[in-house]
Amino acid sequence: MNSRLLIQRRTDDRCQMKAGTVKAGLQAALLSLVIGLSGCAQLGEIADADSAATDTTTDSADAVASPEAPVTADDVAADAAIASDGDAQADAATEPAEEVTPPSINPYLASEPVLSAMAKAKFDAALAKAKAAQSEAEVAAAIKAFEAVLAEQADLSGARVNLAQLYRMQGQTDTAMTQLKQAVKDNPNNLDGWNLLGVLQREQGDFTAAEQSYLEALQRWNDYAPAHRNIGILYELYMGRFNDALTHYEAYQALQEKPERRVKGWILLLQRRIDAGEGVDSAVPSEPEVAGEGA
Repeated sequence: MNSRLLIQRRTDDRCQMKAGTVKAGLQAALLSLVIGLSGCAQLGEIADADSAATDTTTDSADAVASPEAPVTADDVAADAAIASDGDAQADAATEPAEEVTPPSINPYLASEPVLSAMAKAKFDAALAKAKAAQSEAEVAAAIKAFEAVLAEQADLSGARVNLAQLYRMQGQTDTAMTQLKQAVKDNPNNLDGWNLLGVLQREQGDFTAAEQSYLEALQRWNDYAPAHRNIGILYELYMGRFNDALTHYEAYQALQEKPERRVKGWILLLQRRIDAGEGVDSAVPSEPEVAGEGA
């Protein structure tokens, strides 16, 4: 299997936004609205980056889901692996379905910070601007609107994650990372913040930092599917830790209401590579850094 094709397919933990394609990228990103801690909504997920957005009316203010990566030759290989696994699928079909244990509660959504009426009004206005944005000028206006929210109430981590998403769409990665580090410092349970921070760190080639960010999210909530998927991609494609990658892909699938076909193909292909003796031994991760440390 061509590892380069794998990298092209699973780019950035499935959360790729390119500057210069603001209109298409922004519209796709804003398709999925995550409501989180603080009565505010987060723009989307980095989990297409890997994850399905969740609707709730508690408070968040942060995440916009990115579009699926386009189908590539590697996806065709994954489909072929699934097809060749037909016998196993037939056997599985005869077995009774396993009882699925509902995931635990996301700690970010479980608590609701105090939000002033003025901050809430400004947040709603900023979110509306972000959702309607179809040009670079409109993205810039949404950025100013979220900055106004933070001027009113600086500790809203959700607003910072949304702001980071918008800066990322403009190609201002360093500014986006600064906002994310402050967001997880203000609220270490903002899992979307940790997840997006990991994506940006991976994009910059800092794989160790990306691993720690994903582990921070999973340490706080092990049922956070986007981080399982993204750290699996990191381990497989960038760190060669196939056994660890397989563990996280399987954890991700177990958390889905309906297993994803693509990820099933990755699991089959990865298992074959492991059986063939490829990949380094699983490494013991270093102690996660203190949440939000290093603004």
